[in-house]
Amino acid sequence: MGTPFQEFVIAAVAYSSDPTGIISFALILWGLRLETRPPPADIQAA
Repeated sequence: MGTPFQEFVIAAVAYSSDPTGIISFALILWGLRLETRPPPADIQAA
């Protein structure tokens, strides 16, 4: 419970970070669902 100005600042910051957070979360989930592939044979030989 803050002043109306503090509440406004918190709401503005939370609103402005929503799209970024949603996109980041979607990219993380997208990366987790990708299949892992073994490295090429020329890299394994090293």
